[in-house]
Amino acid sequence: MEIKICKINSNYENIAKKHFSKYVDDPHFNSLKNKKRICEFWNTISILEDLLQTEHFLLKHHENGAPYLENSSKHISISHSKNYIAVAIHQTAIGIDLECEKERTLRLSKFFLNEEELRWIRNDDKRCTMMWCAKEAIYKIHQESCFNFQTTMAIFETEINHFVGKVKEKDFYNLTFKNTDDYIFCIATKKQS
Repeated sequence: MEIKICKINSNYENIAKKHFSKYVDDPHFNSLKNKKRICEFWNTISILEDLLQTEHFLLKHHENGAPYLENSSKHISISHSKNYIAVAIHQTAIGIDLECEKERTLRLSKFFLNEEELRWIRNDDKRCTMMWCAKEAIYKIHQESCFNFQTTMAIFETEINHFVGKVKEKDFYNLTFKNTDDYIFCIATKKQS
């Protein structure tokens, strides 16, 4: 597993020049109208080049928006939050989510957390952001439409600081949390049976 988190660099011209010809006809790239999204895209390409140790790759997106590397068996996950990008690469399915700790998440918690999770967060912004990150990271692996974060998915602490996620009582995920500055990120990988 390889993970890289870095601050978004607004100076992306060199990486764009190097890779532009590969993406000029790409539907996902051409759908990016916002300057911030374009900057995030080229920063993601730069991170992938660093993690893969090559410029010979092609980032593509499924119809549902999930990223993948064309002609590669490696799985990737990408997350953006304010001024940071996180990219994870693994041999098996992986999800990553990066979030800035914010009060808004706590205000919305009743819409995405079940009763047990609400008790665990104890009205704490950091704990609530952890739960949101975990559910987002799992969703990036599961990729099922009409997915209800509150009723279909559960996050629980199996021992102190060790978390597991479950979806529909049958799929289980290992969860790893890290903190950096005011950000929390979660990595989800499917538990092997």
